[in-house]
Amino acid sequence: MGLARRDLHGKKEAHKRVVDKPITEVREAGICMRENSFYVDTVRSFRDRRYEYKGLNKTWKGKLAEAKSSGNSMKIQEAQDMVVLYDSLQLAHKCILNSFYGYVMRKGARWYSMEMAGVVTYTGAKIIQNARLLVEKIGRPLELDTDGIWCVLPGSFPENFTFKTEAAKKLTVSYPCVMLNVDVARNNTNDQYQTLKDPVNKLYTTHSECSIEFEVDGPYKATPRSHV
Repeated sequence: MGLARRDLHGKKEAHKRVVDKPITEVREAGICMRENSFYVDTVRSFRDRRYEYKGLNKTWKGKLAEAKSSGNSMKIQEAQDMVVLYDSLQLAHKCILNSFYGYVMRKGARWYSMEMAGVVTYTGAKIIQNARLLVEKIGRPLELDTDGIWCVLPGSFPENFTFKTEAAKKLTVSYPCVMLNVDVARNNTNDQYQTLKDPVNKLYTTHSECSIEFEVDGPYKATPRSHV
């Protein structure tokens, strides 16, 4: 429904009444991937490939350090090129992964599911809120984002632990990252996740699944003004 009037110059202006006003309501939704696991399989495939590129990037960073210590300019250049290559590939896959959520809530999408979009946003928001509550007991949160949290931790708080393995290779673990991931696993693990084992007889195996994990970005001695 609209109202129209004419001004002194004879131009017609229309004022439309907004009929569909946004409302907020509480809903319950469940998403089952048993019938067709194409979406979750696609996301998992991109995620695993990104992890592969991140591992290769880390490997070539080690080779770059070795090349610099040996002073071989050709090996240094090769290692630098491979570091840039694999870092670019993992970032490209990260961008694609970040676009999956926006795609499912686009009405023209083939995989459109507002229920899935709602579950994703609600789960993400609760994870960040719980992370803030945990960080507030130790340090001070600076900024909350949809997929991360910027915070300041005391200098006396443990940062990294290094383990020695039988293969003489050191394994470094970020304590703040593990601390947050334990909290995520405790609150978001699906203990009845089912995976198709026998496609012919439609047999599934049930196990616990939680693929949501924090990644460490930092530490930094200063924070850009836009993040404060």
